[in-house]
Amino acid sequence: MIPRIVIRLPEDYFTHAYRQRVMQQPRWMSFIKNIVGSFLIVMGVAMPVLPGQGILTIFVGLMLTGFPGKYKLEQWLIHRHSVLHLLNWVRAKAGKKPLRVS
Repeated sequence: MIPRIVIRLPEDYFTHAYRQRVMQQPRWMSFIKNIVGSFLIVMGVAMPVLPGQGILTIFVGLMLTGFPGKYKLEQWLIHRHSVLHLLNWVRAKAGKKPLRVS
């Protein structure tokens, strides 16, 4: 499930222009995204003892949730070479363009 989410991300997800478009979504969509994101964060934290990609799952969960300071945290994480490299590796396997970072 997690690789599918990474593959479906728009290539400009981590740019300022994308953030402006997302701010205009309906409240019900935010509510659903927060529930799914919270579930993924919990599952990602549990993955050191369960099989799966824990760090990637936590990262996708953070991207879905909305909380104060989320944008700064996302920018800090995506500017880590290993995180960006992993996400772009997953996207390359699916024939998608790499993520752009601003």
